[in-house]
This record gives sequence, C-alpha cells and structure tokens, in this order.
Amino acid sequence: MNSCYYYCGFKLDTALEFPELRHLESDEIEFRTISIRTGKVSIPTSNEFYSGPNWAIGPNESYWWLDGVLRSRITLEGVTIDASRRVSAGLVRALILEAPMIMAMQYHDAFCLAVSAVTEGNSVRAFRFLPGGGSSTAAGWQIRYGDNYTLVSDTLLMVSLGAQDQPLAWPQGSGLLLWPKSRSLLKLEDFPMLEVRSELPLRRVMLPSADRALPLGKIETAAMYRRIRQSLQEDTNLLKARKPFRFAALRTAGRLWIDPMGRSEEHFRWCLAIAKNSKIEKASHDNLYSQEG
Repeated sequence: MNSCYYYCGFKLDTALEFPELRHLESDEIEFRTISIRTGKVSIPTSNEFYSGPNWAIGPNESYWWLDGVLRSRITLEGVTIDASRRVSAGLVRALILEAPMIMAMQYHDAFCLAVSAVTEGNSVRAFRFLPGGGSSTAAGWQIRYGDNYTLVSDTLLMVSLGAQDQPLAWPQGSGLLLWPKSRSLLKLEDFPMLEVRSELPLRRVMLPSADRALPLGKIETAAMYRRIRQSLQEDTNLLKARKPFRFAALRTAGRLWIDPMGRSEEHFRWCLAIAKNSKIEKASHDNLYSQEG
C-alpha cells in the first residue's frame, strides 16, 4: 500500500517508508506528484545520453547509480529504484532524496539551490559556505539560539517563481544532517534523530521546520566557519565576483544535467529572478553567532 510524503514542495507517492518525511493525504492537490517505485533498472550504454561517471541524462529519461548500492531511472512521472539488499534502508533513502529527486524535479522545471536555510520573519535566509564549511551548523544555530527561526532546508532549497517572478523557497522537509561535533555544539541530544549509515556517526536531526513557502530574502556566503571571524579581502573579492546571476547558476543542484534535459531556458529565467529579487551577502560572525549557546 502506498503512502504520500512531502519533500521540497512535491508529494512523493511510494510504497517505501520515509520516516524522515511528513505524511500527506493521498488526495492532497496543493503539490505536484512524483512517484517512487522499485523495479529492475538497467543502465543504458547508448550514446544518445549525455553521460558522466555515474549518470546518463536525456530529455525524457535519465539514470543515476552508485555501483553495488543503487541504480535509478528518472522520468517526469517519477523514479524507479533498484537497490542492493545488502545496503541499509537509511542509506538508500538518503541517496533517493538527493540526485534522483533533483533530476525528477528538473523534469518538472523545478530547480534547487544547494544551500541550508531558515525562516527569518516572513522570508527565508539561506547559507552557502564551501563544502564542509558549516552551513548546516549555521542554520541549526539560528534555530537553537535565535528568535523564532525554523528550518527550511539542509541540502536542497527548491525555489519556484511566484507572482512577478518572486522567488519562493519551499521547505525541504527532511531534517538537518549533522556530525557529532555540530550536534554537541548545538546541544541536540534530546532531539529526534535518524541514522543515515550504520558505519558513520552522521545523523539526520529533526528540528522545528517551516510548513509553507516563503520569499527567498537573502543568501549569505563565506569560505568556512573558522574564517567567518576574519575580515579577509579575498572573501570580499570572492563575493563580488559571484554576481547574483552567476551565483544562482553555479549553485544550482545538478546544474550539469539541465542542458541535456532541455531545461536551459527555464533555468535561465529562474536564475534571473533570483538575481533580481534576492540579496547575496558576505556572512559575518556577528550576524550568525550573535547569541551564545
């Protein structure tokens, strides 16, 4: 029997269990539907696809795989999953909710920024640091020690265009992925959390989350947490070089797949809307960590 779950502004219709996601009613009509099914998936060898090390992209169907773990076929209708029985269910779910879902959303002309984000009043404040730079921790800090912040995204922020192309940021809905050091810093021992991989101490922590789309107000960017305290000229130059349009284009999740899918025009308009309506600023330590934990 199938269940329905919320993820990134979409309704997932699946027989798989996703304990990290919020249940939706099957007749919910507010969200577009992506189905997730299990079945046999064979990786294509045809040169009709634009191929990379573990993906093959076409205008009507695409494939993503991790050898020995999972193979997936993605279309406008949904995702077919062929996973190894030796792999933990938590890892399979985590993989499904990243690359295969990014591709499925792109077939719906829905694009995601690879950022962490929280609500700030009636808008969304996003964080983009370099990989491992602590953007998830920064988001968690606002929720734990700030004033009435809620979680919007950890890895994928789906942004749709509303009236007059206003960028609207949709909650991801899958918690915050944090390592032990960050969980200790944020004092999250009493919050619900789920294992992702049994051999890793990474946990998906379920924090208070937004329940509706809000305008994307600003994106704060920096090299990494340990350098936010420093006023480095190179960081300032880096931010200036990342003009808003370029930032949106380069920080789009799965950006290499957009052109072979035939979605370049839609993505160009999307980047323009973010550049026009959302601020991009250099993160400062005082703004991020003004309150002691």
